[in-house]
Amino acid sequence: MGMNELEQFLLCLYINTRYDSSNFLTETPSIVFTDKQPSNAPSHNHVFQLPTTVSSHHNPILQPHECSSTLFHTIAAPASVVWALVSDFENPQRYKPFVRSCRIIDGQANQVGCLRRVDVASGLPASYSIERLKILDHDQRIFGFSIVSGDHRLSNYRSIMSLHPNGSNETVVVETYMIDAAEANTKEETCAFVDTIVKLKLRTLSRVAEDLAGKAQQV
Repeated sequence: MGMNELEQFLLCLYINTRYDSSNFLTETPSIVFTDKQPSNAPSHNHVFQLPTTVSSHHNPILQPHECSSTLFHTIAAPASVVWALVSDFENPQRYKPFVRSCRIIDGQANQVGCLRRVDVASGLPASYSIERLKILDHDQRIFGFSIVSGDHRLSNYRSIMSLHPNGSNETVVVETYMIDAAEANTKEETCAFVDTIVKLKLRTLSRVAEDLAGKAQQV
């Protein structure tokens, strides 16, 4: 999906216009399921079982006005390489295609509770987002943040991401988000919109991590 198509898609939800998400969700991560489905699904002809030590993070209790989705993505890079990107709360632009710049505005960088201001790339129907670091567990490789404010329609957005080594050179990324359903849109439409953003981010994360891993092997 090109950036122009994505901009049009984001604009549709921003102005509360109904849209047909089928034109945009043509490429999916390795595994996709909602919070009502089991925490395992087939990928590359095998089943990945979400470890019980982190499964509670990916099974949120939702309020009636909230919706949620969980996405899996397999990256051909060691978990240490992927985690170095994901856990760097101060520099999401390293792998998030919508981010132009970022800076810490309250607290110490990469410490739970700190706030960052994310400036969004020009051309999108938003200019900034204020986000709080909620979880940073280096041992279990669990990362979580919430959106505090911003000039966008991601209301009450929270995200949890966990990384799981699958052999020495492959990582399964699991991301669960929760969000208030957008006004004038159904929960399904809201999730279709957010899923598109998360999928694009995961594909970019995959490319960056795999490139870094490849360069490390050449040294």
